[in-house]
Formats: sequence, C-alpha cells, structure tokens
Amino acid sequence: MAAVNLIGVASISPVVAASIALAVVGTGLVYGAFRRSGYGLLLAAIPLAGFVVVGTTAQNVVTGLGDAPRGDRNITVPDAASLLPEYTVQAGSLKLDLRDMVLDRDRTVATHVGFGDTKIRVPESMNIRVTCSINVGQSDCPSGFVAGKDAKPGAPTLTINATGNVGDLEVQRD
Repeated sequence: MAAVNLIGVASISPVVAASIALAVVGTGLVYGAFRRSGYGLLLAAIPLAGFVVVGTTAQNVVTGLGDAPRGDRNITVPDAASLLPEYTVQAGSLKLDLRDMVLDRDRTVATHVGFGDTKIRVPESMNIRVTCSINVGQSDCPSGFVAGKDAKPGAPTLTINATGNVGDLEVQRD
C-alpha cells in the first residue's frame, strides 16, 4: 500500500490502509478459528480496529472542511448586502450576529462547524425559518418558521440552515 501511494497509482489514506490491513488480519482470524490457531493475530487486530474507529471518526468530523478556517470567529453582519450565503469553521466557535441586519428580501444563510460551538443571534422583529442539525452535542433552536415580533404580513424571511458535527448549536432572538 505504501508503494502504491509512493508511485502515485492511487492515493491511499492511513485509515484506508489500516482498514485493508484489518481485513487481512480478520480473514486470518476466521481461517485460524477453523484450524484452532491464529489467536496471536488478536494482538494486531485490536490496535488496528481502534485506529480505524478513531481515524474514521476524525475524518467524519472534518469532512468537507479541509479548507475551512480554524479558530474562533466573531462575525457581525451590518446589513443584508453583507450577508454571505455560508459561514464555515473547521474547528473553533462561530458567533454570527445578525441583529443589525434588516432584510430587503428573502435570504438564506448556512453555517457549518466541524468541531466547536455555533451561536447565531437574530433580531426579534425578523421572520426566520430555522433548521438545526448537530451530530454530537446540544441544539437550542426554534424549529420551523417563527414570525418576527410586530412583523408585517409578507415581510421577508431569513432561512437559517445550521449544522455541526461536534459541539453546541444555538439560534437566539434578541
């Protein structure tokens, strides 16, 4: 596998290499079970299995976030024109303050944090539609459509799609 990686025929990650090695060791264990031997392979199988589980989990945490910034991000959006369609953090917290923003039309914003907390603050007067999803951690978000305090009928709506892998996720109205 290392030779295949070095030659450049295929790119094999350490987790994939360990998975292949674990499959070979597992096959040896099954074969050894029928011959009443091969118990020594358990010494190789246990650490390999641990590495595969931890490595796969780590890859899932940062999947799609390889180019995303790391560290704490405090972002205040002063107006609707400055709102980006997406805010992403690989590892660290994301604090997105939208309280100064006045919507001119329906808008959508997505956030994704691989490892860390997300806190989004919106004004009470804004219509919002929220979808929150966290894999490991707690979520404190209003669900679905929430009309703004004293909002006029037909007022624009901000759709928030917030996701995270590990951490807490909160959408707060101020």
